[in-house]
Amino acid sequence: MVGVVGKSAGDRFKVLDMELAEHGKRAMMDGQIDDIRQVAALARTVTERLEARLGVKLERVCVAAAGRALRTQRGTFALELPEEQALEAAPAAPIDRWAALLHDCGKPAVKTYGPDGLAHFYGHAQAGVELAGALLSRLRFPNREREAILALVELHGQVLPLSEKRLKKLLARLGPQGFERLLGLMRADVLAQAPHLASGRLPLIVQAQREAEAVLARRDCLTVRDLALRGGDLLALGVPPGPRLGRTLNRLLDEVLAGTLANEKPGLTARAKELLEEDPIHM
Repeated sequence: MVGVVGKSAGDRFKVLDMELAEHGKRAMMDGQIDDIRQVAALARTVTERLEARLGVKLERVCVAAAGRALRTQRGTFALELPEEQALEAAPAAPIDRWAALLHDCGKPAVKTYGPDGLAHFYGHAQAGVELAGALLSRLRFPNREREAILALVELHGQVLPLSEKRLKKLLARLGPQGFERLLGLMRADVLAQAPHLASGRLPLIVQAQREAEAVLARRDCLTVRDLALRGGDLLALGVPPGPRLGRTLNRLLDEVLAGTLANEKPGLTARAKELLEEDPIHM
């Protein structure tokens, strides 16, 4: 309850003092008095406090018992949010739906405007990971589900078409099921956009799906475990166990994924020997 004391000053009302007091329990319902005894007691308390501070006896009081309801204008409107449209287009699994809901949550934090007046959201995926991660932690999501959702939020903005190297890196990180989920989120995101944009991007998502299926069918090398050269082979070449061995394997994998080096043991061995002759800082 708010009490206001003032006096007329021409065509204006000059406020002399105000007092705010909270109801101990709910006494109003939609601006209407629900417990008249409690409201009257609180009104008396507010009045006494104002009188004590101002040193006057308040004799004329106007009471707005339903002020909020008197000033409320009710109406309805519809607002379509891109996240809602993406949510409807996403697969029904909870991980997919949560990713669709949260994938753009980082946009407000990084929104900028270019010289052309258009809005840009550079870095929104990473900002979204931080916000979504905090939310999912508060909701006590299992770690596995939380990490799956955050990976989709982080990676949903892939530039299509995917290069073969990028495609394989995504498959290696997410696995076949995770990559399929990523494409599902990208598809839902596109369907929430303007039709003329969706018509050009949907075929690229279909293309990425087919290329991923071909990579998996060929059993292409995707991880260090798939290399034809093992850690033991590098030890036999004189590479000491530890970080340098891991760097060498990752360098070989990177070149295999890029298509500049075949996943065959003789070629990998020769390339490993070349890397051993280089400064390890550059490996």
